[in-house]
Amino acid sequence: MGLWISTKTYTHTAGLRCCYRRWRDQGIRNKLHGNALSIKLVFECHRLDDADWIMPFDDLGHIEQWLREQFHNTTCIAEDDPALDAFRSLQAQGLIDLRVMTGTGPERFAEMTFHHVMSWLKDSQLITRVTIRSVECIETDGDSALY
Repeated sequence: MGLWISTKTYTHTAGLRCCYRRWRDQGIRNKLHGNALSIKLVFECHRLDDADWIMPFDDLGHIEQWLREQFHNTTCIAEDDPALDAFRSLQAQGLIDLRVMTGTGPERFAEMTFHHVMSWLKDSQLITRVTIRSVECIETDGDSALY
């Protein structure tokens, strides 16, 4: 039986601009910096749906909304960041739109998105026919991470 693969990409122009820091980094990335992210979802299945789709892209509205909630003009900080209280203070003052995550950077953003999409596929019962193969988070044209 063959394998069908399709992709859905939310490009750098989709408005997924966030600020984050990698507090463990020994270089300049332990400071706040921002990027316009691109997120590429890769789906696979062994059987197309009745309309010959691998993943009906019209069904992905929830995923796009979730991505925008996470990454549209937000500040993403790791839950174990030693400066987390300072970022929470900035949030309380209305100066940032804070998202506290397991970790930050394209590797962690790809991982988090993968698990969210997988959970959505299970909840919507699409998982019986299609699954997520990978998620790629692209910071710049030359830098990305896949999970």
